[in-house]
Amino acid sequence: MKSLFCILTLSAIGIAAVHAQEESRQPFFGVEAAMEITIPDRSHGRYQAASGFKAGGFYNMPLKNSNFFFEPGVQAFYNTLGLNNIIPDNGTDGMYSGSVRNFGIRIPLYLGYSFDLPGRLNLSVATGPQLNINLITRRYLDPNFVAPAPPAVNLFSDGKGWKRVEALWGLKLKLTFAECYSVGIDGGVGISPLASYGNRDNKIKIRRASVAISLGYNFR
Repeated sequence: MKSLFCILTLSAIGIAAVHAQEESRQPFFGVEAAMEITIPDRSHGRYQAASGFKAGGFYNMPLKNSNFFFEPGVQAFYNTLGLNNIIPDNGTDGMYSGSVRNFGIRIPLYLGYSFDLPGRLNLSVATGPQLNINLITRRYLDPNFVAPAPPAVNLFSDGKGWKRVEALWGLKLKLTFAECYSVGIDGGVGISPLASYGNRDNKIKIRRASVAISLGYNFR
């Protein structure tokens, strides 16, 4: 009788443990918002790093009830780049400083692994491609000592060389506590150029990198 009781108790504990594991591996939807710094990797002194932000959602899908997961997402982003020593192409006198302001949609596709920690903490690391769809990119110049600021320029116009679509490779580290709240750091490195201009013998390609700190909430 005592042996039967032990067997039933151990079976119940095992079933409960498996059930708890299955519950902890259920897919879930989450949202995040982040401050982001955009860094041009090769700009010949023309462009400088500047701040922006992004916000969006993701869907976390465990792979075969394991700690591995696939996490697609969609984000809206607003990035800026600083400008120095710009000579406008409309005949305006002098050199200008200013900024490039870029708004678009980002689609990250991450594959990651989560580590269960004591105290209802979870640490996850993920990596994968990011696709940027650039909707608006304009150049704004500040007034100088010679003349007022020229009008904003659409950098998708002919001859400006800025791209509507670009690819990056991303890396993300996130700490989740109380199952719902998270803080993270992520970044991306440009695979394809954000802009390219110049002739065939002197082609200049600009790729962007980014670093962001985020806060998030998981709907579980």
